[in-house]
Amino acid sequence: MWGREIGSLDLDTSAGPSWKPLPVFLTTPFSAFGDEAGAWLWLAFARFSALAAVAGVAELVRREAGRGGAALVAALVVLSPWWFFNGTLGNSEPLLVALIAWAAVAHRADRVPLALGLGFAAALLRPEVWPFLLGYVVWLERRGSVSRGTIAAGGVALLALWTLPDLAGSDWDVSRAFGERGSDSTGEAAMADVPFLAVLEDLLSQATAPVVLAAAIAAFALPAARLWAGFGAAWALLVAAMAQAGLPN
Repeated sequence: MWGREIGSLDLDTSAGPSWKPLPVFLTTPFSAFGDEAGAWLWLAFARFSALAAVAGVAELVRREAGRGGAALVAALVVLSPWWFFNGTLGNSEPLLVALIAWAAVAHRADRVPLALGLGFAAALLRPEVWPFLLGYVVWLERRGSVSRGTIAAGGVALLALWTLPDLAGSDWDVSRAFGERGSDSTGEAAMADVPFLAVLEDLLSQATAPVVLAAAIAAFALPAARLWAGFGAAWALLVAAMAQAGLPN
């Protein structure tokens, strides 16, 4: 929708889902092929991203636990409801996982520019990525791997891409741009009595008990897995806190 509207210079972000910059970089050129073809192109890309997510997570695990561990994790991801559901519908969640996983792989290979680029792309998809990306770039700056100027430029670009198109698509009305969008479905956490707990329950149902159990065992056995388990827990708590605060995701 946004890609088609940008292509026709008629962007309207005042209704519908919350604005996310990253998909527009793809849906805008896709819209040049027409509405139906553009939708199929995005669906194909989203499903490819779902496969890339599996490959990225497997590669990350392979470096710590070998091919057997990688195969097990890949199978758990494929069998989890969130992967099949979001991948089939063409949602952006698998793309987010792919970007984060391959950013971590790039970091482990000491390919810092690639890791930063993928992390920046993930931050254009979900604001929950911001604090993790900020922590990473601060750590890199202290190591001398990235300059403060680069960090500042990236921060300005990130904020501009999130705010300016949204404001322009809402006739520069701040309340319309950053206010509540549309209506929540009855299944969404925002409609629950305690959104914080609803998000955590949804996480467990989507990840499935075997995945959570495997993550707990890995965190106990592998030092590197403890770090990722900590990141995962922090992510879940952040999303839950945002839902409780009524913030869009």
